[in-house]
Amino acid sequence: MKRGVAVLTCLCALTGAMYFGVSKWGIRHETLNLFDTARQRPVAVDLAVRWDYETKSDDGYWKLPVAIISNGNTVKNTEYSFLANVFAARGYLVASIQQDIPPR
Repeated sequence: MKRGVAVLTCLCALTGAMYFGVSKWGIRHETLNLFDTARQRPVAVDLAVRWDYETKSDDGYWKLPVAIISNGNTVKNTEYSFLANVFAARGYLVASIQQDIPPR
């Protein structure tokens, strides 16, 4: 009985670790460098999406909801990547837009 509980516990831990690995490390980040012609300045946009949801969306099986992260005045847009990863792991296409400080 103890051996069966130990095996079941190990299988549950392995399944949880695999799910966490796919949702955490299966997220693709891409930076787009756009240009704002009205203000004559570059604007960096970091996109985050989970790769399996992206392929479903590309094939037409899934529509990705969009989440936009506004970084504020004193922080780079990539400093909210932890929040972008949370939304992307749940199936969102996340756009984090650099606003006030110039990109480095």
